[in-house]
Amino acid sequence: MTDLEITRLCAEAMKLRIELVTRRGRGGRAPYYRFASDWNEQGVYRPLYDDAQAMALVKKFGAFIQGGPVRWEVEICDKTVKDADDLNRAICECAAKMQKDKLE
Repeated sequence: MTDLEITRLCAEAMKLRIELVTRRGRGGRAPYYRFASDWNEQGVYRPLYDDAQAMALVKKFGAFIQGGPVRWEVEICDKTVKDADDLNRAICECAAKMQKDKLE
């Protein structure tokens, strides 16, 4: 899955309204998601990089986390990511897998 797919699936799992911004903004940014009701830069949804947004996934879905600080294992609703070197990415990948399975 791409970062955009992971982010979209995490937002769906959290029942957040987001929209894709494809125009290049300040600093030549690649496409990103922002909250649909927010028109400023502070409304960017990026749980892969934002610790608070990733921890909101942990709180909502009761993730099991072990390991660290170099390697992480995360489990959410029987979906597991093992041997990850980035905790936020492992959390988001688990949540995305869970949401993707719900949609199928």
